[in-house]
Amino acid sequence: METKLYFEPQIKKMVSIQGAITAVENCLAAYSSGRAVLPGVINLDLPAFQGEVHVKAAYIEGDEHYVVKVASGFYQNPWKGLPVGNGLMLVFRAATGEIEAILLDNGYLTELRTAAAGAVAAKYLARDNMKKVAVIGSGVQARFQLQALAIVRKFELVKVWSRHPENVRRYVEEMSQELPWCKLQAAWSAEEAVRETEVIITATCPGRVAFAWCPPDGYGFRWARKAGTLPRGLGPGRQDFLRFNYPMSPAGRSSPCSGS
Repeated sequence: METKLYFEPQIKKMVSIQGAITAVENCLAAYSSGRAVLPGVINLDLPAFQGEVHVKAAYIEGDEHYVVKVASGFYQNPWKGLPVGNGLMLVFRAATGEIEAILLDNGYLTELRTAAAGAVAAKYLARDNMKKVAVIGSGVQARFQLQALAIVRKFELVKVWSRHPENVRRYVEEMSQELPWCKLQAAWSAEEAVRETEVIITATCPGRVAFAWCPPDGYGFRWARKAGTLPRGLGPGRQDFLRFNYPMSPAGRSSPCSGS
């Protein structure tokens, strides 16, 4: 059997955000019903390079394929002119174990899946008439998350904050063009961003705490920048804390971390 090879540009044309949201919702339902087979994650930490590598696999009973994924995050890469995330996926035939396809997506599908999980959480946990969103982070995942949220909810105002004001400015400009029906504005602080908002998106890198505050009457969806982490809904009236993290370089400066 000939193994098919797909590169990132091809994959982007084949897999949309809407399609990813539907797929992730179906997969979460399969997991909840006990039909998903998920072995433990293999973690490879490379602290000397501020990097981490994860190997994951999954199979849904009755499907024709199972998949093995290698995803990485190297948080000093932006200073080298490289993206933080990378990776690939291997698609095998479930009946024979033959490798059918290699997806050289460079981490694109991981970014998409993470954002899709956030959208599924918002679909079922956020108010139907929500109007205000806070985004903590201004990198790749912060863009995916807002794009995915816009598919399941319509909102009027988005407040954005990160430790890098220039990245926030670019984020506001670019996302304003993608979502012209809502207003985006930069916030002076993380707390200002989340006050009086109904959905909180966090898309940052692991490291130290940036702040711990959440509106007691709002809905927050907390997920780390780290791929594969599912969102956690915070119901109204709960005094939960959100912690947003940033790695520090050996020189003591915060890492750009995909712009977050």
